[in-house]
Amino acid sequence: IDSDVVEGDMALVSKFMQELREYTVTFIADGATVGTATYTVEDKDIEEPAVPEKEGYAGAWDAYELTSGDVTVNAVYTAIEYTITFVADGATVGTATYTVENKEIEKPAVPEKEGYTGVWETYELTTGDITVNAVYTQVETPLDPPTSEPDEPTSGEEPESSEEPESSEEPESKEEPESSE
Repeated sequence: IDSDVVEGDMALVSKFMQELREYTVTFIADGATVGTATYTVEDKDIEEPAVPEKEGYAGAWDAYELTSGDVTVNAVYTAIEYTITFVADGATVGTATYTVENKEIEKPAVPEKEGYTGVWETYELTTGDITVNAVYTQVETPLDPPTSEPDEPTSGEEPESSEEPESSEEPESKEEPESSE
């Protein structure tokens, strides 16, 4: 009997010993490596590092898929929108929005207030919601009206004078009657 010849049914089991290859995921924010993680095609559970904070922005990792191969994942930052509220005498006059990338806003007019002038208080657009109040300053009016007479006539009136009027006539002479004694 030949030992290399098999007669009848036979089951063969092939056993492969393959080492799983590890791949690297590199997390980058603003050009700097924040962290790395490794995975295999059979174990794709990784722990992402926190996205670094950036003032005025919300950050998240860009979408990625772990298939087979090294992967680079970038942080994506989106400017946060803030609200500026304009208030006069406790009432909201208007609102505007801004970001750290776009600080152009349209201010509403300060509401008029009888006897006052108004301006918006000084403010700076940095990060965060802010409230800007109207500041009113009372218009100064004289306490007593002027008492002196105007130098020039108004509305066609003749000026009043404290001097005696000049006359071209000679004053009447008063002679006393002669007495007859």
